[in-house]
Amino acid sequence: MQIIKFIFIISFILSNLYGASSEDELKAVVIGKVSHFIKWKKEDTSKEFIITVFQNHAFDSHLDILYKDKKIHNKPVKINYVENIQEIEFTHILYVTKHSQKDQEAIIKHTQKNSIVTISENKGFAQRGGVIQLYFVSQKIRLKINNEVTDTPNFKISSRLLSIAKIVKGND
Repeated sequence: MQIIKFIFIISFILSNLYGASSEDELKAVVIGKVSHFIKWKKEDTSKEFIITVFQNHAFDSHLDILYKDKKIHNKPVKINYVENIQEIEFTHILYVTKHSQKDQEAIIKHTQKNSIVTISENKGFAQRGGVIQLYFVSQKIRLKINNEVTDTPNFKISSRLLSIAKIVKGND
């Protein structure tokens, strides 16, 4: 019964988000929403919940505006923008933009070693080892989650989130 209630709530939230003025705003909201269903297993001593955007060609200031004075996992949210892989420091979530497809393999290897949840809308991202791929169907946002990547000692994605996502493995 609780799973049905959860799916209804997520569907309601996502359907109400379509009033957002752009897809980028919608993606910014979804990043925060999915983070509530992820538990990092390594001890997290950071004072902030950090979201990093690789190659800031998406979002403009949507993330900054949306998460100003907000908390995720009872921590204030900090948004970082990086232009190359060497700049990626500790972060909870790394959003990989469409413009960074050529760097995806190196990013995925780096993030898998460092307990970083990756999110992208790049086609095939989840199948290549990314954690969460966003995609649109009939103007509604959907999630693909790579189950092989989530089955690690680094973090755990709630079964409630997994139940509303399309689960992929390797090269599905």
